[in-house]
Amino acid sequence: VRKFVGELNTQLKDKGIEIVLTDASTKWLADKGYDKKMGARPLARLIDNEVKSPLSRRVLFGDLIEGGRVTIDIVEGKLDFIISEIPKPLTKEEKKAMKEAEKAQKEAEQAQKEADKEAKEAEKEKEEAEKIAEKIAKYQEKLDKIAEDEEGIKKDRKSLEDDQKKLDKKVAKGKNLEKLAEEQVKLDEKHLKLDEKQKALDEEHLKILKKMEKVD
Repeated sequence: VRKFVGELNTQLKDKGIEIVLTDASTKWLADKGYDKKMGARPLARLIDNEVKSPLSRRVLFGDLIEGGRVTIDIVEGKLDFIISEIPKPLTKEEKKAMKEAEKAQKEAEQAQKEADKEAKEAEKEKEEAEKIAEKIAKYQEKLDKIAEDEEGIKKDRKSLEDDQKKLDKKVAKGKNLEKLAEEQVKLDEKHLKLDEKQKALDEEHLKILKKMEKVD
């Protein structure tokens, strides 16, 4: 079937006509054009009667005078001819314009990909910066708390210094020295506790500064 139709297409090429068979029409012609005794010989007569003759009338008097594409399908058990315009070959200018348009489209797509990538990276950098800012803010809160505690230690030391001066005056008088010695021990213990507290604050301060350096 396709061989006969191919030959017919060659004959009609100069008239600007192209024949296209669907699977259904190909099977219809193959079934109708085959005979057990004569083989495929009836096919030529079938194509002449069912394809060539109707096409000839259309070429001379109908909708194929100026050529066209003929799609042959099966409708209600019969061949049906669907005429459509054959796309005209593109001119050099049209081909050039199409290539330029395709190039521009690819460049635009590439530019969009790069823009999306940059936007994604910028968003990632923003998120990382926000996380860093949050960490630094938390560390700063701890530093502020340490500063408050240090101020408290200073006040306590000042209070102890005042108590020490008062105690020294009492000792100078030389009375109740045993009791004053006990008070001195208590003052010394308070000084020691403040020293330990200050040492702990200094160590914590140093740790936080090191963490902040790593964040930066």
